[in-house]
Amino acid sequence: MGRIYKRGDTWIVDVWVRGKRIRRAAGKTKREADKRLEQLSAIKTTTKVLDVILQAAQPVNRKMKVKDLLGKWLDDCREHRGFTDPTLVNNKSLVEGFLKVVGENARVCDVSEASFGAVVDAWKARGPLTRRINHCLVACKAMFNWAVKKAKLIALNPLADVERLDVDDVREYRQLEPDEYSKLMEVSRPTGKRKYDYARIWEAYAYSGLRKVQLVNLRQGDIDWRKHTIHIVKTNAKKKKDMYLGMHPVFESIVRGILDEYRAAHDGENPDRNAHIFLNHAGRPWRNNLLTRFNTCLKNAEIVKERKREQDGVTETVCIHSLRGHFGTMLMENGVPSAITKDAMQHADIRTTEKHYAKIRAERQAEAISGLRIVGDDEHGTNRVQEKRKKA
Repeated sequence: MGRIYKRGDTWIVDVWVRGKRIRRAAGKTKREADKRLEQLSAIKTTTKVLDVILQAAQPVNRKMKVKDLLGKWLDDCREHRGFTDPTLVNNKSLVEGFLKVVGENARVCDVSEASFGAVVDAWKARGPLTRRINHCLVACKAMFNWAVKKAKLIALNPLADVERLDVDDVREYRQLEPDEYSKLMEVSRPTGKRKYDYARIWEAYAYSGLRKVQLVNLRQGDIDWRKHTIHIVKTNAKKKKDMYLGMHPVFESIVRGILDEYRAAHDGENPDRNAHIFLNHAGRPWRNNLLTRFNTCLKNAEIVKERKREQDGVTETVCIHSLRGHFGTMLMENGVPSAITKDAMQHADIRTTEKHYAKIRAERQAEAISGLRIVGDDEHGTNRVQEKRKKA
């Protein structure tokens, strides 16, 4: 009736139904392939059911609408690739912006380097959207690459040779100064009108080094109180593999405080292991609205969000990712080796760690060198050896 085999990293189902051959990708594991083969083998060969199955098994071809391809790609990302909802919404809006220029009914064969050039011209006319254009290109390339790799749904990526635009306005994350950090914590504390403690979330970022998607998706079962570690599941990790990070005492006290509040509100009952730790004022997990709250707190603290450096014209931006840099700075200032800082910050390459914190390392070296005494100097800094040579 049918068979399964592996091609590269993908399992393929090859089955004959009423004289017609169906050969499609079935997943990354043999279990998924067996399940798919069982489903196809159990189909009654009535004309109606066969037409439905053959229609569902049709590959994406060059005459297919890009809008339909977008739906298939987002469904696969949601089910198998572990993309979060904000990422899916952002990718969807980017591709839809591309379709508004090339046409809602555009087909895969209509997409080319020239069509994307029309998108660039249309978006540039609306303002300085170079970064947005590059993000749109990345999303479209990812969608077509998925179609190419998904059992060769299409032959080639029509945007494979399109390159990103050069960004004139170079931006970098700026870490908060000590006085700015104090002001941010002060305006984020609960008041008479605002009962939610936002400062607790900002401190959790600053003393854990976690990325936004990792913190908002952190669950009770991810905390190991015995080993004092945080488990980052592979769906939220940038390296796409499970990671275990050490837990700072301040972060541990914040999580314990949240746990005690839950117990007090539920008669001593412990939360479920799959329950999110950080919830908003409505008791739901945080999403993109957390970024809005952070920007509001910056405004209330009168902290400049963007500023340009005079020496090179680079725009320094303060965002929620700046709190993550606070953790890396704290590690480097306390003399933690770069290799350990790299693991704590989840950097793939130690050169990334040294690049972001090279200034701190240089300052520490300058302090150490300035404290050295030259051979022959006394306690007042006078070099007796050089004085004797001058007299001689």
